[in-house]
Amino acid sequence: MDKTPLDKNTKIRDLNKYSKSYLNHLTNTNEILASMLISLHNINFYQEFMKQIRLSIKENKFDDFYKKHITRYN
Repeated sequence: MDKTPLDKNTKIRDLNKYSKSYLNHLTNTNEILASMLISLHNINFYQEFMKQIRLSIKENKFDDFYKKHITRYN
């Protein structure tokens, strides 16, 4: 019943049109659109993540980035 977008911070505006509930419905009914939208979300996430990594390297702050984003999952 969650009407919020999968990622409210996504830079791809049209992805915010689809709620978590709708994506869940598409997944449960085996609609190909679910795979397409979720894949697009994943690609966008990794592109943005890599952009942040490159920026942190360029600014010589990768150690801080690593501590903030990577070590919290270990």
